[in-house]
Amino acid sequence: MKKFLLSVGVLAVFMGSAFARAPMTDYSGSYNQVQQLIDEDFKENKDQVKDLSKDLTPEQKNALYSEFKRSAPGYIALNMLTGWGLGSFIQRDKTGGFIQVGATAAGITAIYAGAAADSGPVMYAGLGLIAGSWLFGIVKPIVFSVNHNKTLKDMLNMNVESVSFAPIVNPVNQQYGLVARIAL
Repeated sequence: MKKFLLSVGVLAVFMGSAFARAPMTDYSGSYNQVQQLIDEDFKENKDQVKDLSKDLTPEQKNALYSEFKRSAPGYIALNMLTGWGLGSFIQRDKTGGFIQVGATAAGITAIYAGAAADSGPVMYAGLGLIAGSWLFGIVKPIVFSVNHNKTLKDMLNMNVESVSFAPIVNPVNQQYGLVARIAL
């Protein structure tokens, strides 16, 4: 009889945990305001987001960071395939997009001008501009993503100082101590 009651109890616990609901996360108030401010204008609303994010839980901050962080590979591919800064424009990096468009257009213009004037050096300069624009299109999305994500972490107050301790033992000289490491 004891085994039967024990197995029913264990079964009840497992069934209860299997059908238990996860706690509902309330993403209202400050969360929605922060989400809207980041979505509207990332740089203009930086101070407001920083103030409002003080009221958010770490779970909410991680959710916002995951939603708005940027990665570079897709944008790099678009910049490499088109050569006209399309990836940068889609990434919302207007400066990088316009630089790549300008360099590519100048390179193509130089190639045509060099061909019309039968000038090899001008054509090579045009090819150099296009190659430089292509390399810029690879590097710029990476730099933009890193800066964007770093700013986003700062805005959401996710830069937490880390403190760790470790013992120091020197049995020969009978010296003992404690080392504190603080990552700022």
